Amino acid sequence: MITLLSMKRFLSALFVMMLMGAADVFAQVFPDGYYRISNQVTGRHASLVDKKGSMTVSGSSYKYDFGAIALKDNFDAVVDDPGAIIRFEYRYLGKSALNGYYLEAQGVNTTDIINRALKIDEEQGEGTNLYIPYAKESIAMGYVIDNNGQFTVLVNSASSLYPNRFWYIKPVTNGNDTYFGVKPTIQIGNKYYTTLYASFAFQLPSSVKAYYVSGVDDEGGVTLTEIKNKVPGATPVLLECNSANAADNKLLPIDETLPEISGNLLQGVYFNIYKTIRGYKHQNRTKYDAKTMRVLKEVDGKIAFGKSSDTYLAANKAYLDISTLTNKSDNISVSTGIITVQAEQQKLSNKVYDLQGREVKNPSHGVYIRNGKKFVVK
Repeated sequence: MITLLSMKRFLSALFVMMLMGAADVFAQVFPDGYYRISNQVTGRHASLVDKKGSMTVSGSSYKYDFGAIALKDNFDAVVDDPGAIIRFEYRYLGKSALNGYYLEAQGVNTTDIINRALKIDEEQGEGTNLYIPYAKESIAMGYVIDNNGQFTVLVNSASSLYPNRFWYIKPVTNGNDTYFGVKPTIQIGNKYYTTLYASFAFQLPSSVKAYYVSGVDDEGGVTLTEIKNKVPGATPVLLECNSANAADNKLLPIDETLPEISGNLLQGVYFNIYKTIRGYKHQNRTKYDAKTMRVLKEVDGKIAFGKSSDTYLAANKAYLDISTLTNKSDNISVSTGIITVQAEQQKLSNKVYDLQGREVKNPSHGVYIRNGKKFVVK
């Protein structure tokens, strides 16, 4: 029989549990979105460079592999690094180890690889962007610190490394020390080019154009289709910029799910790491295959996709997948005349270009391009 006293005790315990749960529910410090993380003392910035990690807890001790997170020396080292653009998402799941912030970059969620969620103490950070990230399990408190350039856990202690557990966590904006900008690798005339593969969607400025490869013909030409305004996440693209400076090429990450681009012949690579860190091997790289891959390069004063001299593909870059194409040329040129705009935004100009991208006023015998399509004059 349930007595009045036992019912009161039950309701009291339930009320306490609800209060504890409410405290967890409302413990969110940051709104969901994209952030940069840098250490207060060393100035190093966090970047995800692999998708492998682990953590085990025994009593008050941790055993962990945080080698997937690199600490890069300064802002310039990460200004164009998609792995340093980290999405914070707060989740409440009712379990202490999985209740907190899920951090994601380059298609990898850190909670999935270490089975822990990050908690953040704002006691030191109110109004300063300065915070203490930690994980908690049982009696163990694991504070994330910068230990000589490595992401490390400091357990239940305030040792000489104590100041290194304070981190700046700032939302990504177009501001001076929080923006994401690209550094083009190739200059053709007064334009600059690079490829990019980022897991996040981003807004384009007027000074940067983004393209995907929508076709390759048998005569050595690449057809580019322009992506207007916003680029969906996980979309490998070719970027055309007006400047070589990252500060002039700011791409603003946006927390939106946009429709996927279909028919893109570009593929992307997130990681290129080959290191042993604290005894843990991190070997995540894609070997270059000359039979199926072409990378961005300059050929005879034009941008092209050609064979690479590298053994492995660069991280966060795109390459042309020719595995399903009949055109297996060593160098596949990109002509400015072979550029179209997405169908819903396409503007027809009826201008005529030759296969080298030069405008032709009076086309005679030959093959030409008009509104992104080939036609033949006999």
